[in-house]
Amino acid sequence: MPLSVVVLSDVRVFREALAVALGRSELVSSVRHGPTSAAGKLGPLDVAIVDLSSPEGLAAARRAAQTTRVVSVAMDETDAQVIAAAEAGVIAFVPRDGTLDDVMSGLVAAMRGEPFCSPKIAAALLRRVNNLAEPTARPRVEGRLTAREREILELIDDGCSNKEIAARLSIELPTVKNHVHNILEKLQVSRRSEAAARVRRQRTRV
Repeated sequence: MPLSVVVLSDVRVFREALAVALGRSELVSSVRHGPTSAAGKLGPLDVAIVDLSSPEGLAAARRAAQTTRVVSVAMDETDAQVIAAAEAGVIAFVPRDGTLDDVMSGLVAAMRGEPFCSPKIAAALLRRVNNLAEPTARPRVEGRLTAREREILELIDDGCSNKEIAARLSIELPTVKNHVHNILEKLQVSRRSEAAARVRRQRTRV
């Protein structure tokens, strides 16, 4: 059955080009595109393709997964990124070097409710399963953070941008940015999504 698809990316030329390419396939009946901010107002469709290289890509994937199946594209194959995407509800994973054929295969798999990923991503997911099965003596990462930093990290995990965090906590945007910088340094990660994923992983072990 032909699929109705939406492409979400903050890079307009990327989402337009991918939408055009998908529209030529007999597997796709309709294709729309928009920025990641549109993830919360998708309407009826079969699959959402989300660009995880976009700053708010992970939050968009989480919102989209509440109403439809999600295929991620342009994602890093690091363990942290893979796990964060899986926990956000992504079912099919297409890395940065993936092809259009990979995207089409991911769409078909997602529509069937089946996972699709590269061997490297599969290995990262298996490591995650193994880690959950093993006891850990490592200190909880929350213990390294201040109360305010933990509060901000919770909002990051909820998909809030720096501006949204500043508004919710009634603090200045530069203050939020400083807190986020400190969180990333303390947790030794480079992305907001990776910081949230690390805390989420340890919580599941408790």
